[in-house]
Amino acid sequence: MATVLIVEDDSTIRRGIKKWLELEGLNVLEAEDGQIAINTFDQKQEEIDIIILDVMLPKLNGYEVLKHVRDNQKRWDPVIMLTAKDEEDDKIYGLDAGADDYMTKPFSNRELVARIKSSLRMRDVDVKSDEKQDFPFSIDHNSYKLICGDKSEVLTKKESMLLSFLMNRKNNFVTKEEILAEVWAYNNLQETRTVDIHISKLRKKLKNVGCGDFLKTKHGVGYGLRDDQ
Repeated sequence: MATVLIVEDDSTIRRGIKKWLELEGLNVLEAEDGQIAINTFDQKQEEIDIIILDVMLPKLNGYEVLKHVRDNQKRWDPVIMLTAKDEEDDKIYGLDAGADDYMTKPFSNRELVARIKSSLRMRDVDVKSDEKQDFPFSIDHNSYKLICGDKSEVLTKKESMLLSFLMNRKNNFVTKEEILAEVWAYNNLQETRTVDIHISKLRKKLKNVGCGDFLKTKHGVGYGLRDDQ
């Protein structure tokens, strides 16, 4: 039975989520503020499989909690951020801090359950797969780093999975829907903006290591890594 840590200061929302998750056969831990969340994570990290983390929290906000989780984790467990804001900058900030996914309030508990299940399915995916090593850059899957020569950029696990997926399909464009199904394991077409944001972040990191020209966009089709410069 997977264990979910819900970090949410609104008791009505928190209890509603807990009820839904328990009906789905999941074990639930609760935290009503950022400090309790950190204490719970430190004490029960080995039990926790996924974290549902609100951004606006008393004592410590969600971004501070997320930083503590990523700085002290023994393995990469998925984190889904909850936010009342529907602004792209907030989503990018959370993803940059190490979140795997985000949901904007109000949301349906049914959709949250679907996101949790897909995140748990993808948690232990071997991102190494059969990625081709004929690009001037590579992924260090142990340290989650993008490496090109003597330059490197830290990647989130989701970024590693996305980049590996594109590397395995060198010189081919793939659609946002294909990326969602492969990297996020769900098919909600309303969430293709998630792909756009991750692609934008990857493009920036590739540019920082001197390989930004490889990630291409084909309007109306999708994205691809190409060496036909």
